[in-house]
Amino acid sequence: FKKMFEFSKYYQNRDVIVLLVIVVFIMIGVSIQFIVPSAKVTWLTIGISSIFIYFYYNQITMYVDYLTKLLNQRSYKTYLENVSFRVVILLFDIDNFKSINDNLGHIFGDTVLSIVDKTIKEVYSNYGYCYRIGGDEFCVILTKYDSVKELNDVFIDKLDKMRQSEPNLPYVSVGSAYFEPGYQDISDAIKSADENLYLQKSKLKSERESKT
Repeated sequence: FKKMFEFSKYYQNRDVIVLLVIVVFIMIGVSIQFIVPSAKVTWLTIGISSIFIYFYYNQITMYVDYLTKLLNQRSYKTYLENVSFRVVILLFDIDNFKSINDNLGHIFGDTVLSIVDKTIKEVYSNYGYCYRIGGDEFCVILTKYDSVKELNDVFIDKLDKMRQSEPNLPYVSVGSAYFEPGYQDISDAIKSADENLYLQKSKLKSERESKT
């Protein structure tokens, strides 16, 4: 169960209550046999619990991206369809990712994805859920936050530091928008985040070109 709790945390599953219910179920089943030895329910309890754990494991992996181990597009869409409170949607796009694959190879492209997804998870996972929603597109849904700008600055700063040892590491653009259920449509919030993403991409590109 310690491994299962670690597994659940690693894959951003916050429904640990399910694991707690399984633990309580096992404790009750084993206790019954101690109290009534003739009941012989211990192995039945463990068998049923193993089935529950199997379904729990499958439920988690069904919503995980195989390459980055972030949550996948299915999980992203499911969450947004059911969210009932105000959140912040952050969209991420790796600049010129196609040219990286074409010029430096797909192995380096996968390395870039790995660096970006680990940095996203490191910076944002304590504040919400992290997703890979496309080839080089990522999303974070912040459910708790103090300053979105501060988090984004930390993310960009970490990539800048890694770029010192890996100069081919591309830049990553970020766009954000608030989504409040009942007051707006989710598609409008995503569109706003996408527009902000490309505004930032254009702005940062101009700033980098002016420095050179």
